[in-house]
Amino acid sequence: MKGIVGAIIVTVLFIMPRVASAQCVTQFIAPAQVKHACPGLHFIDCQIQLEQEWHDQIAIAQRKWQQELSECQARQAQIEQQKRQAAAQAAAAEAERQRQENQRRIDEQNAAAQAQAERDRRQQPILNTQLPSTQPGPSSSVSRPQRIQSDADIERSNRLTVIVLAFVIAAIAILWFSRHAMARKLRASSANSRINQVSTSNKTQWGETNRKNEEERFAQLRTLRDAVPHSPPQRMRATIHYNTFKTPVFATRYFEGQSAEEQTGVDTRYAVDLILELSEEERGIVVQNDLHTIVLDDKPLYSKDDLAKRRRAEIERAESMGGRGELDLIMKEITKQSADAVAAIAEVHRAQTLVGDFLVAPFTKTFDHAHDAKQYGDELTTEILPGIRKLIESYRGHSERPVTMEF
Repeated sequence: MKGIVGAIIVTVLFIMPRVASAQCVTQFIAPAQVKHACPGLHFIDCQIQLEQEWHDQIAIAQRKWQQELSECQARQAQIEQQKRQAAAQAAAAEAERQRQENQRRIDEQNAAAQAQAERDRRQQPILNTQLPSTQPGPSSSVSRPQRIQSDADIERSNRLTVIVLAFVIAAIAILWFSRHAMARKLRASSANSRINQVSTSNKTQWGETNRKNEEERFAQLRTLRDAVPHSPPQRMRATIHYNTFKTPVFATRYFEGQSAEEQTGVDTRYAVDLILELSEEERGIVVQNDLHTIVLDDKPLYSKDDLAKRRRAEIERAESMGGRGELDLIMKEITKQSADAVAAIAEVHRAQTLVGDFLVAPFTKTFDHAHDAKQYGDELTTEILPGIRKLIESYRGHSERPVTMEF
């Protein structure tokens, strides 16, 4: 019994090892949603290119971290297997020691019985002329079968002990993995339910308001198109409108690392809407010389405040992750460390305004304040549009043929 108890204790001590996770915590770039600083109706191709580049970089970083996490899990499984093998070897060694101890005790008992039989034989009367029998005595003839039977019982007991320990190990492992898997599933299900509740709340509370605001905005753009003269332009012509409209304001909430956009209200935005028309000749000059790819304005897409908000958002997403397991803590730490990496990726993105952006009807620029919109409108009429006109005129007489000039 002591051998069985010792084997069980050694096995249990090696069943629940804790795996050091410090070497597995590296930088991980979690996916993040890149939003244009000026949502709405910008140059569509430019917006798609920016967002595609952002998602590609996030996907590459995510695959890298998923690979490192898989390697960490495989390393952890290997360590667990080695420790389980060590536990089984220790249990087998303990069983062998118990068997040898029992065998030693049986041998001592047999030796004591033989010595007692020899003493009894010597104490018989000397007149007894019967020669001592060369056959083994009753004690010896009985002790050997008993020893064989005892060895068989010990062997069966050891096999039974190993079988019981194997079942105990398997049951503990199944329970441990099942508990963690079930806990993760329950947390994910709860997070999805709460995200659906946020989406339903947005539709119920703000759906009608958002629909009316969108209709008002579409009406503004229709008014702009109706104001454009119907006659074909003989030279570059621009129609500009200043508009005020409402846009929804969202706050990001995190549930188990998943995000949900909860609408908290509406915001007033000020737009400068523009329809720029070119004559057939001017449009041909632009297309022939690829003038639509010329950059007129180049500045960072995100301000310092925007980058700080992204860092805070990543930290909030990490804090929303539940679970007390080893892998849960690793994922939470990786997400926290990815905050700076996400901000660094966003920092390299630029907001470029091309000549081709102004040729997409309508071209829209939105601002938080009416004064900023007025200033941009003045810049359009005094600098940007005259600059485009001057650029086109500079290519009007341009030719790739050799030209001889005298000075």
